[in-house]
Amino acid sequence: MLIGNKIRKIRELRGYTEEYLAHRLGMSQNNFSKIELGKVALTLERIEEIAKVLDIDPIKLIEFDEAIIFNNNQSGGNAANVINQMLSDKLIEQYE
Repeated sequence: MLIGNKIRKIRELRGYTEEYLAHRLGMSQNNFSKIELGKVALTLERIEEIAKVLDIDPIKLIEFDEAIIFNNNQSGGNAANVINQMLSDKLIEQYE
């Protein structure tokens, strides 16, 4: 999955609009839409900024796999809990 698709999926799971993220990133909604559509190459700095607004570790953003979320939801799980667990796992890795 392309990074733009991952950003869109996480944004939607968080309940944020394109307009909200664009505003928080100091850009137009049109430019943010281009990021999600994969029409703009992202720098590591921009990925970090987006991850911060989405409240997710940049590595987890890059590694995000919607199949995990879908499979978890099919078995009665909560997508937000899966994302939070992914974040917790990363924090544990950092401190081990």
